Amino acid sequence: TDLLLGGTHNKQLIIWQHEKTAAYRMFKKHEDWVEALVVVPGSAAARRAAIEAREAGLSVDVDDEPEPGYELAPEIFSAGADGKVLRWQLDAEENCDIYDCIEETQLHEKNIYCITYSPDLDCIITGGEDKSI
Repeated sequence: TDLLLGGTHNKQLIIWQHEKTAAYRMFKKHEDWVEALVVVPGSAAARRAAIEAREAGLSVDVDDEPEPGYELAPEIFSAGADGKVLRWQLDAEENCDIYDCIEETQLHEKNIYCITYSPDLDCIITGGEDKSI
């Protein structure tokens, strides 16, 4: 991909496009600085959430096993000085690179300094100023 993701003190996620001189997309949702970001490729979490929604009776177009060559779009998780982790997914209706915040979770009392994804555990791991992981 030719996109670069960044977080700002202006509470925004910014997507930069290769060889452009200005921000390509900006998304604002955090209440304080965006401290850390992680991109989770073809998120298993998204697949599980869709399967759970289908089992709950909602109309969802997802297979338990994707067709060969099919991969879910990556998800973005942003962590902020507000102690929150936000989960971003591509807006399927827009059919382009516009991300929507679909989940907001207060994980720490203070700043979140780091975030990573563990494919072995299939979970997001954060570390914060409150000295908790």
